[in-house]
Amino acid sequence: MDLLKIEGLSVKYSEKTILSKISFSFLPGNFYLIKGPSGIGKTSLINCLGLLKKPSSGSVFWGEKNLWELSDNDRADFRHSYISFVFQKNNLVENMSVKNNILLPLATSSDYNSDHAIKKLSEITRLLKIEDLLGKFPKDLSGGEEQRVAIARALISQSKIILADEPTSSLDETNADNIYGFLSKLAHDFGKIVIVVSHESLPSKYADSILEIRNQSLLMVKDDTHSFTKDEEPIKKTNDLTLKQSFSYNSKLKNHISSLSCILSVVVVLLMLLSSYLPALPTILVNKQESSFSAVMDKNIFVVNDVAKVNSPQDLDSYRAFSSKTTSKIKNAFLGAKVYPFINFTSYGITPTNVRTAVPKSYSIYLGNKQRTISNDFSIQPIYPEDLNKKYFYEFGKPLKNSKNFVVSQDFLSQNGLSVKSVMNKVITLKAYVPYLLYITETELPNDNTKSISIDGDVYKVVTIKAKISGVYKSNYPYHRSEQGNVFFMDYKAMKDIQDKVISKSDIHKRVFKSFSQKAWAPSAYVLAMKNINQLKSAPKKLSSISKDIRTYSTLQNVDNVKQQLEQTKRATYKFTFFIVLLVFLVLYVIFNIIYKQRTYEFGILKCIGFSNKDVFKIITAYSVKIGTLYALLGTIITVVSYFMLISKNTAIGIPIFFEALLRLVLLCYVLTFLAVLPTFAKIAKIDPIDVITESRTADL
Repeated sequence: MDLLKIEGLSVKYSEKTILSKISFSFLPGNFYLIKGPSGIGKTSLINCLGLLKKPSSGSVFWGEKNLWELSDNDRADFRHSYISFVFQKNNLVENMSVKNNILLPLATSSDYNSDHAIKKLSEITRLLKIEDLLGKFPKDLSGGEEQRVAIARALISQSKIILADEPTSSLDETNADNIYGFLSKLAHDFGKIVIVVSHESLPSKYADSILEIRNQSLLMVKDDTHSFTKDEEPIKKTNDLTLKQSFSYNSKLKNHISSLSCILSVVVVLLMLLSSYLPALPTILVNKQESSFSAVMDKNIFVVNDVAKVNSPQDLDSYRAFSSKTTSKIKNAFLGAKVYPFINFTSYGITPTNVRTAVPKSYSIYLGNKQRTISNDFSIQPIYPEDLNKKYFYEFGKPLKNSKNFVVSQDFLSQNGLSVKSVMNKVITLKAYVPYLLYITETELPNDNTKSISIDGDVYKVVTIKAKISGVYKSNYPYHRSEQGNVFFMDYKAMKDIQDKVISKSDIHKRVFKSFSQKAWAPSAYVLAMKNINQLKSAPKKLSSISKDIRTYSTLQNVDNVKQQLEQTKRATYKFTFFIVLLVFLVLYVIFNIIYKQRTYEFGILKCIGFSNKDVFKIITAYSVKIGTLYALLGTIITVVSYFMLISKNTAIGIPIFFEALLRLVLLCYVLTFLAVLPTFAKIAKIDPIDVITESRTADL
């Protein structure tokens, strides 16, 4: 028969000694009463006996086992299997029903919710007259009812040691007498060690041994103890709490939704939502800035096939037409970009009939019904779709989309003594040379006249074009793509239609020049309308990798500076975002600590009745998963609603950014709720069980 024994036990608080080197043996089958005035050390003694508070020195034995030398987990197992408590303050879990409070010591045992446990519950609640209270919660109970529930919880697990600290302080004399009678029966009939701390005289008539604390020592006042041979096996803890049991435990808690918890929950979700979008802020700002740049930036690139190494930004005769293979590579290199052939109608060109004719010194055009003579060469160049809305090109008027109309340059008007007013909306008639065929010839390299290369030249047909002038380009028009200068401009589609019509009516297989071979017309220059700045930036390198003869020209000479500015913006925004996210994390950390601290009292109770640190950690983890899931669901709803109501209108925040933010939100909900567990758990894990309760009460006060 094992007995409970203390040897040399001392308790000190700061410099004050409460108990000094106490030694005593408590025998099974006996009722012990410990008396003494308040503050003398009675509660400190049973806390040490029940493994709730480590003594300053000395040992507590069960048989030959030194209990305070056991690991935390083994002490918790012993506390769970062998010790039951009736606390002075009752210590019920507030959010748990009376029934679940009473059955709490069996939560990790195989006897939980078994027929035997339910039968035991019925017997105890009937004895204590609390069978009608099982569905209620501690806040609904009177002081006496709460104390009887605490006593029922202590008796449910068949522990061999029952420790009771003022167990009947809130009961009337009749009920108190019944309780002490029942405790005496447990000692005498079932071999329990019953140790009661009380200042009342009532338990004295039931006590086999009366002890009194005087001068820091434990003195025997009465000794009628006897030996006991009958033994009852306690309900032992079968294993650590499983994760499933942890979720089950949390499900038994009633969620009291206070205004504070609602406010904190809303604040938490909004802060998490903010934290999920903040990492995307640099990308959003840069996209917005890039979009702003793009709106005013010329993203067109003029690409020529400079086989002769002339290095000119104009489409010259010495350039060679792009092959279909090279053209395909260019198009595939810039997905989303538009690739337009550069078409140039000229004032004069080689035709099948004028090879030996001298180049004219002047040209006749009709402006309205009046004939005018132009002394300089002229060209008609295409206005591409991306150029239609570039208002800064225009001095006056605008082009008409998909319409055969002219835009003229201000320089042309000045050179020919014409005013804007005199030409606007007037019909101009002229003869233009439209390329429809290529002849193959050779030319010397400009830097080495001993070498020649194969090039191709345009063969033209004369076409009379009649169109209205609808706009005037400024003299600082940025492009200089034609060798004949900037004079007339026409919508690209209209020019393409004219050229296609000429080609379709021509026999391109008919030999034009006997001395030269020929081939179908193809452009020697392209205009690439890039989708964004990144494509514009990467274009030169990509095009040179396609062919070493390709040259690129752009009006945006400071692409690198723009790109550098965007990168600087991104880096600065990342730094700002990092500090904001860190601040949000700290706020969330504080909020979650407030939420978890509200449960510290409950966790202290669990440790006192035999839950190990591992068990408590699993319960906290299960709770954090539950809260994280609720926050994630609420946050997802808010995110989706806000996106479709507000954010989707902002083109800088696309679907990918939205889903990234949503994923971050879900991860944040789980990670932060779990991280917030750690400070609470670390604190309750390293202090004695009774101190967890004491400190949580102090914090509440």
